[in-house]
Amino acid sequence: MINNKLAIAFDIPNEYLAGVADSDGSFSYLKNYSKPRKKYYYRPFFQLTWKYSKEADLVCKYLKNKYKAGLYYGIKKNDLLGRECKIIKVQMWEKSVVLFLEDILPYLILKKKQAEIVLYGAKLKSRKWGVKGKPKEIWEKEIKLYKKINSLNSKNKKLYDKR
Repeated sequence: MINNKLAIAFDIPNEYLAGVADSDGSFSYLKNYSKPRKKYYYRPFFQLTWKYSKEADLVCKYLKNKYKAGLYYGIKKNDLLGRECKIIKVQMWEKSVVLFLEDILPYLILKKKQAEIVLYGAKLKSRKWGVKGKPKEIWEKEIKLYKKINSLNSKNKKLYDKR
């Protein structure tokens, strides 16, 4: 594994990070259930999963250090051949996603629409709503964002368009 100091010793251009996000990243607006509040809430999310290599480790540690992302190592089983391979995964939530997207959004091509939705949702979520809580129209916007990003991320787009 690469030393953390090496990963922050240089700067990776935002254009390169956008290319990585476009090709191998996943932008989502996740729906989670809160048992204490007994209702759903939505979270902006970015994930990048790569087969482990020294270069991938360097990029992922750079993302971890610069954007306070989660970094995970694991083993994935290839279903077709039954072989295992090492993977490295970066995950970003909420504030980390906002910082990351503000840096790379101008350079995204393929997943620009998903990134814009996630950024909008993240900024909605970061607002303070006071004692009365989040207004109903904001909840409705979040539901629409959730459905829209699922539609864009789905391989079978017609499935989500009917909801």
